[in-house]
Amino acid sequence: VQARGCSRGLFAPVDVEIDVRQDPALVRRRTVTVDFAQFDGSADRLTLNLFDDHCLVATRDTSSVLEPAGNVWTGAIDGVPNSSVTFVTSDRTLIGTVISPPNAFQVRLLREGVHLVNQVDPSKYPNEKPPK
Repeated sequence: VQARGCSRGLFAPVDVEIDVRQDPALVRRRTVTVDFAQFDGSADRLTLNLFDDHCLVATRDTSSVLEPAGNVWTGAIDGVPNSSVTFVTSDRTLIGTVISPPNAFQVRLLREGVHLVNQVDPSKYPNEKPPK
């Protein structure tokens, strides 16, 4: 999926060596920096340049401030039914999930200033059974 204006997306690629445990659900990953200025509280739309070949535009449903210095941003992908976007930011850290059926993505902190964008296949996670 390609959206116009992806050059001004939330993520910028950064070349960092990754030494992390391989997740069986992982499809692909890349290291990025995050443009935290886009979470200044007034961002109603975010361009999510997740990978060079996968760029989406999300529109905010809600956002809230977490004390002392964080934000929660939730929304959906434009034109994609059953999609969802949730980002939590705090102290230059972004944790998030992007669901754009049939694709799923995670954003996690790798180390200070560097985040991972992971594309995952949720069907590869073991089915969890509720306790009896």
